[in-house]
Amino acid sequence: RNNKDVIKVIIELQFKHPKINLKKHYQRYFQLLGLKGILFISILMSKNIINKCFTSRFSEKSFSLYQIASKNKLAYFKVADVNSPSTIALLQKHKIDYIINSGNQIYKRDILKVYQGKILNRHSSLLPNYGGIYPIFWQLLQGYKKGGVSLHWINEKIDEGEIAYSKPMEIDPKLSLFDHYKIAFEISYELCQKAINDMKIDKLSYIPLKGEKSYFSWPSKKNIKAFKSKKLRIV
Repeated sequence: RNNKDVIKVIIELQFKHPKINLKKHYQRYFQLLGLKGILFISILMSKNIINKCFTSRFSEKSFSLYQIASKNKLAYFKVADVNSPSTIALLQKHKIDYIINSGNQIYKRDILKVYQGKILNRHSSLLPNYGGIYPIFWQLLQGYKKGGVSLHWINEKIDEGEIAYSKPMEIDPKLSLFDHYKIAFEISYELCQKAINDMKIDKLSYIPLKGEKSYFSWPSKKNIKAFKSKKLRIV
């Protein structure tokens, strides 16, 4: 609402990765969340559907990216593949200068040619530590205490671009994985607001990565079992 003068487009990326089939997509999340997590998500989704149906378009509250775009009279699109020629054409058509990204798709060469040094990615760790998938899951599993959020510039190496903004947060084994991500997204909002303010005055940071790099992929059944055996909670 405070930045609709400079935000030109809101794009919602398809949650399922375009290269993963539907069966594997749901298997992954069922294994990670378990029955309790699936029930928790189902309740949240039901509440959202009810809220969407009964919330006035003039209300302050929004329950989807589409509602946010509609209320603020911003262009909205939903795309399956961030690297498709149609997505690149869409960005160019709307004369987009910078992109702030939060999602599970990897930006590849074609789009990076057009937006090199112009795409900020939100990541829930202090990079270069804990790059990759679900960093907070791995931090909890490994007893790591110093988490955080990074906004970094995307390049062709996954989670290895220069840092623009970052802020630490504590990893507390008494809190669930979902609790940690709620905190991380609140920090992300703060950092994204700072980024937008700095974009307005063309004053942005490009800080080279320092420290030991680590990268993690999707948790296996064995990893998830180890997580739960330590009495750590998903929800």
